[in-house]
Amino acid sequence: MHRHGSLRDTAETYARDVLVIGPDDVTFSVAKFFFAYGLGNTLTFPFSVGASTVLDRSRPSPAGTVRVLQEFRPTLFFGGPTYYAALLAADLPQDAFTSVRACVSAGEAFPAPLFERFTSTFDVEMLDGIGSTEMLHIFISGRPGRTRAGATGEIVAGYDAKILDDDGNPVPDGTPGNLFVRGSSAATGYWCRMATTRLVFQGDWVRTGDTYVRGEDGFYTSLGRTDDIIKAGGIWVSPPRWRSGCGSTQR
Repeated sequence: MHRHGSLRDTAETYARDVLVIGPDDVTFSVAKFFFAYGLGNTLTFPFSVGASTVLDRSRPSPAGTVRVLQEFRPTLFFGGPTYYAALLAADLPQDAFTSVRACVSAGEAFPAPLFERFTSTFDVEMLDGIGSTEMLHIFISGRPGRTRAGATGEIVAGYDAKILDDDGNPVPDGTPGNLFVRGSSAATGYWCRMATTRLVFQGDWVRTGDTYVRGEDGFYTSLGRTDDIIKAGGIWVSPPRWRSGCGSTQR
């Protein structure tokens, strides 16, 4: 359950702080309206500054994306790692993203090898981020000129994050733990799901269900969903990141 003000809040935090969206921008989102991610990309962000957006009813495909890129020349492109991998595998023209000043990714951790291949192939900046329906959009993200393959990025202005162990105690930088976030765009809870609401919404803080580690430089790195992490021989291991070739294990 979200308040109406949450829509405004995401436009005044992520869209302003990270995207620096303006009236001359044209957005195109592979994620549709019914995702919180797509709602911001396609509606509230461009509407907040008088920018333009491209609506495409068709099922997302590399061929359809090229058509939109060539015909409407979007400046901000929104997708997820799986779709970016599909675009890379489709052998698109290297100048396909010439009009795009930044690609944005969310929905899952972005594997470092894919990040490097995509950005080098199309010479475009990739802003990876983590958001959730509970927070309505992205709250940790890479920034223009400050991106790093394999890392999600830094906290977005207007939000706070903390990493706690299973007992609820803060962990030092470099140690994995449970990611919590707070900000004005947080939902008020789940409709008719009181037990889950109490578990996830803890005062001002929202438990995301993600395992993260924060570096001393303030960059946050995903180690996967909390349920995916296992401890083998005293070492925390993230199977999804191991499979993607990101090679992340933390004690």
